[in-house]
Amino acid sequence: MAVGGGVGILAAGSSALQGEHPGSSSLTLVKVGIAALTVCWVGLCFAAAISTWMLSQASRGADTYRHGSIVRNNTLDSFYIADTIYHQLLHAVIASLVFTGIRVIYALVALCTQDPYLSPINGTLVVRVLLSFLPESISALLLVAAGVLTRNVRRIATRTKLEGQKGKKQHIRTCKK
Repeated sequence: MAVGGGVGILAAGSSALQGEHPGSSSLTLVKVGIAALTVCWVGLCFAAAISTWMLSQASRGADTYRHGSIVRNNTLDSFYIADTIYHQLLHAVIASLVFTGIRVIYALVALCTQDPYLSPINGTLVVRVLLSFLPESISALLLVAAGVLTRNVRRIATRTKLEGQKGKKQHIRTCKK
């Protein structure tokens, strides 16, 4: 919702700037909108860092993590997924965040400095391609590739969950004896 709000504020300010009599409030709206998007990007980076830490705990075999899921009272939470798929998706998101960050920071700098050389509309073609088009394209391609590589996640997660339930039942049977 915060990203949508930032985009809405940015769009309102940008459309007002295109009018015949743009006011200073229009430029302020644009700056507030791009600042909101930048804050959202930082939040996503923070969430990715936390996910990476949780994955490292799972890789170390910590008692509270198993197969990318939090274990409470020796029972798995409903979200149960294989570690390799989680690795692939997390790495794709982190790589995508790098390129998305390039694009967001470029937009922030271009809109706040009002430098005509950096303008996303009137700037040089090289700057627009290298700092706008390529990062967005690479980010999208990384996420599509991760989606293709993990297209069987439901089947693998179901199989892993069933295997976990079999192991749990066998553990209960051995404890009762």
